[in-house]
Amino acid sequence: MAADPNNTARKKALLILGWMVFPGFLAGAAAWVMSNWHIPTRIQANLTVTRVAFTLGGMDAVPILERATKFRSLTFERFSQVALSPKKVEVMGAASSMRANDRANLAKSLQKSGEIILLGEMNHRPVITIESVNEKAESAGRLESISAMPDTDVIFDANHGFSHSFTIKLEKSSAPPTIFPIIPFKLTAFNVSSKELDAAQPKINPIILQVDLREDNPLVKVESESGGLIVTFTPVKNVVVNFLQDSGAPISQINFSKQSKSGKTESALVSAGEVTYMDFPNIKSIVLDEHEFFSLENLNNATIKQLRYDPEKAGFVVRLEGEAGVILTGSGSFTKDHRLTWFDRLWHDSRLIVIFSIMAWVCSATLAAYKMYREEKNRA
Repeated sequence: MAADPNNTARKKALLILGWMVFPGFLAGAAAWVMSNWHIPTRIQANLTVTRVAFTLGGMDAVPILERATKFRSLTFERFSQVALSPKKVEVMGAASSMRANDRANLAKSLQKSGEIILLGEMNHRPVITIESVNEKAESAGRLESISAMPDTDVIFDANHGFSHSFTIKLEKSSAPPTIFPIIPFKLTAFNVSSKELDAAQPKINPIILQVDLREDNPLVKVESESGGLIVTFTPVKNVVVNFLQDSGAPISQINFSKQSKSGKTESALVSAGEVTYMDFPNIKSIVLDEHEFFSLENLNNATIKQLRYDPEKAGFVVRLEGEAGVILTGSGSFTKDHRLTWFDRLWHDSRLIVIFSIMAWVCSATLAAYKMYREEKNRA
């Protein structure tokens, strides 16, 4: 029985249609998958925040304080001991129950010791503050470098209202910070002990001293606990304070949030920020509004390139570069993922565009040549 020519033609037409539609379907499906397949993305973030917490990476100790910096007042917490060599000591602000003669004897005892060592009472909250005796003085001294080891959690917090003070919290530090106060200076210590203080009756808490240091040893040394150190720094007015070394600091994670007085998590951004795509500058950058939530996670080869305290904004200017596996704005169920997709990468990569253009030209040229060959063959 002869085949129906109409059926043969219909099948041939359907086959041709299928070959025309199927590649388009595959291309559409591939485009949909690539446009929803987010990939780790290299970014640069420029932000101003009142709080930033990060974990140091790398293999070596990182200088937290870039260089010696002047301060108006300096407060240490969670220290194990504070050591200083006095030339002259005066006990100030002692409890009214302590007689003037007893205060004078305590000052002589501290001065004769040659070196005052104040031990932090670990069961309490030891706190020591160094400031100028003259309340109107612009500077009370300078703080030398502070460094921290890899895997240390570091927090910079400027949520101190209009005092223009900020806190640096270290989980651990590799070297004790050294202070060079301008003498004479005022030292206020809570919950500390020493042989001389323990002998005083009644015991004084806080102990307030006016100290002149010896010329051959004009510094104060602070030994931190194994658990870390907390420094509250009040800089000289209108002076920008730079942190981290010139090459920046490698980090493994970072956070730009803070807690409100009610305990709620809030954004620490205090002005508009910008996030750019380092590999694709032609892609529109992410503009962050003031107080907008911003989250970076799964960091790889990430470095804080710049970290400084800006007194005009009462916050920290942060510039971060690196690859992020999570780039989110918003909070809760209203988050937006800003990572690039495979489609973005292919569409905006000029090298791939050139390669695909060459491939398309080769394919079209090959088809045209094949068509000409068939036509010539049919003529023959």
